[in-house]
Amino acid sequence: MRGHEKMKKVVIVTRKMIMGGIEKALISMLESMPKDEYDVTVLVMANGGELIEGIPSHVKVKCLYGNEKSTIEQVWNIIKKGNFVSSLRIGWYTNLAKNAKTVYEQEMYHSKMLPLLDIEYDLAIVYHTPASFPVAYVMNNIKAKTKAAWIHSDVSQYKRELQPHKEFYQKYDKIFCVSKIALDNLLRCTLT
Repeated sequence: MRGHEKMKKVVIVTRKMIMGGIEKALISMLESMPKDEYDVTVLVMANGGELIEGIPSHVKVKCLYGNEKSTIEQVWNIIKKGNFVSSLRIGWYTNLAKNAKTVYEQEMYHSKMLPLLDIEYDLAIVYHTPASFPVAYVMNNIKAKTKAAWIHSDVSQYKRELQPHKEFYQKYDKIFCVSKIALDNLLRCTLT
């Protein structure tokens, strides 16, 4: 570590490390981040995926939903730890998510199932498609000095799905897009 500088705490939220362009780009970014300057955690929505082994060994990987295979198993494990209120919250929001009319509504309930992280990060990055669960999760569940969105696609193909996410994008401190066209379309879809 250079001098007495404190390592920057960075959290990156994505869906799953499957074989895809977004995930390959994430691994490249992680490999380029100096491990003596950044304390990096990647939060994935689900364990597994072909590229999970490609994440550099100094990067912490955590599953947002834990390692349980079902909601019932998750609730039971929380009850065994003595946290009855959390188990009720998970059961309640799981039920609401199952009956949700839109994917956005379903993802909002899923984010409410998860607790706020008790760590404050210097930087939190949502690293996935523009109309997805990580967008809401980073805004609602993570404390960070700076919150950034990393957009890997042209959002015009997600125009309808993106509408409910507009309020989140307007709160992000930084938004990075893969191209000028992607940026122009994001601005058109989220600021109008």
